[in-house]
Amino acid sequence: MKIKYEDRLKQKLLAIKINTLVVGIDIAKNYQWARFVDFATNKEMKQLYHYLKTRKENPLKKLQSLIVVSKKILTLLYTLAKKKENYDPEKVFGAVRREQLKAAA
Repeated sequence: MKIKYEDRLKQKLLAIKINTLVVGIDIAKNYQWARFVDFATNKEMKQLYHYLKTRKENPLKKLQSLIVVSKKILTLLYTLAKKKENYDPEKVFGAVRREQLKAAA
């Protein structure tokens, strides 16, 4: 038995939780697909989010931090697709950001 497109869409929407970040990508003329990323389970994104919210100089609000993490995820996805590489946690942050995260921890 095939599941209708509308039913699959409803299932995807019901899967969204409070800690889910929705990244939309228009991949076709008539359909809008979304990728759900649970940033709370990704160590690097969780680290970046908490650093941005709790840094001493210019801490960001919750929504601002989510926007920065969203941009990071989009940039990461684009780079991985462009270079045709697999995800490597060591390459997520540059040297400067790694030092900032270590100092804040």
